[in-house]
Amino acid sequence: CCFPAAEGSPPGSTSIMVRDASGRVLRSEAMAGKQGLTLDISEMNPGIYLVDLLTADGTSHTRRFVKE
Repeated sequence: CCFPAAEGSPPGSTSIMVRDASGRVLRSEAMAGKQGLTLDISEMNPGIYLVDLLTADGTSHTRRFVKE
């Protein structure tokens, strides 16, 4: 599962947070110096997940994905 850094944000200023459908944070990571991030979801249970990209200027982008 791959996610690019938020468009227009300087490298290193974006963090990513993965939450389950109930809102519980499963993973949080800074994308310091990265242009993108690959998440290993092989050990995650099947279900619906939310991925939040948060930039230093406060912009937030949320995407939903389903693990089958």
